[in-house]
Amino acid sequence: MFCLIVLMLSSCGEKTFYEIEFVDNDEFWSYNEIKTCQFSISDTTKKYDLILDVEHSADFGFQNMYFKIKTTFPDGKHIAQQLPINLADNRGKWYGKCNAATCELRVVLQHQIYFKSIGDYSIEMEQYSRERNLEGIKKISFKII
Repeated sequence: MFCLIVLMLSSCGEKTFYEIEFVDNDEFWSYNEIKTCQFSISDTTKKYDLILDVEHSADFGFQNMYFKIKTTFPDGKHIAQQLPINLADNRGKWYGKCNAATCELRVVLQHQIYFKSIGDYSIEMEQYSRERNLEGIKKISFKII
């Protein structure tokens, strides 16, 4: 698996504070593979959006997928939750932008939030679907904007 980390403090258009991309050349996400994002917060007065971009094959076998997300705070405490992501409607029409081979979907996990503490945060994501290897997942990107 190839992992690309980009940390940007300002850019044109949307201002990305943090971004990490997980690209899988095998195009599947194994059940035991944990994707980890680590970042530091120094301003507790600023509002952020937490974004998840999912790129999957146009012939992905499921209407949705499930994530298990664990957030660890600077004080060492953590919370874990299960997150369903709908990729298609009930008729099988994909959400997001699609071409013949791939679909890209942007999911806003949280909008205009504050981080309550200064320090280091960690977010761990794992696929939590029925399949041991979730075939057709090409790329997962996590962004803080």
